[in-house]
Amino acid sequence: MPGLPVSIEAVPGDGGLTATEISFKSEDFKVAQQVEAGLAPTTARMNDFGKYDALATAEVLFDSGSATISAAGKADLDALAAKAKETADYQVVMQGFTDSTGNVAANQRLSERRAKAVADYLQQQSGLGPGRVHAGDGMGIAPDAGNGNNANARKVVVKLVVDKGVQAGKAK
Repeated sequence: MPGLPVSIEAVPGDGGLTATEISFKSEDFKVAQQVEAGLAPTTARMNDFGKYDALATAEVLFDSGSATISAAGKADLDALAAKAKETADYQVVMQGFTDSTGNVAANQRLSERRAKAVADYLQQQSGLGPGRVHAGDGMGIAPDAGNGNNANARKVVVKLVVDKGVQAGKAK
């Protein structure tokens, strides 16, 4: 057990030592058990760093070929930003998507422009800090795009997240 002081009596034998008695004090054993029990929550918390809980999600939809945020999209972003401002240690992450109309390279650029437009809006209009808003990569054609002009595929998915490890440290 880590941290437990032990006494060992040994005798020489076959190229080394052979223990004949190993002993420790019962109060030292109790302290070592308490230390070990105290490490478990810390270890669990350390394992949670880099894992995120999504507290809110918004999907901002776009017109075909456009990266302009609609009034409804702005309202959704404002609501998400308000929740972010009430949340300690938040991050906002997003990914932009397109429908399957047009060529792949143009769709990739458009998905990136959409994500950037949303990030800029959250920072400039909603007042979220630049270090807390991450546009991520444009993802090109949405996995649910189907064939052709699918309005629900022309979107930026925005998530308000918190790091589980950071939150666990504040729960005390």
